[in-house]
Amino acid sequence: ETGSITAALSRLGVDDYVRRWTRIRGRIAEPAECHRLELATGATVLIAEALNDDAGGTPLHVSSTRFAADRIEIVVNAEP
Repeated sequence: ETGSITAALSRLGVDDYVRRWTRIRGRIAEPAECHRLELATGATVLIAEALNDDAGGTPLHVSSTRFAADRIEIVVNAEP
């Protein structure tokens, strides 16, 4: 409805949250993923799973996303 996780959580009274972890892995796409992502059989997908915590460290939101591996670039920046 909001088009934004942050906006949706805000509607529920969550003022802030932090990413606890993100896990990224690759594997051969399943048939349904090939269909939905318009991939050839045998194509690779990247799966990004993440967990967000509220300000007190309580798990709040989990996500799992699939990407066509040959259509994405992931950049990870480490900030101090």
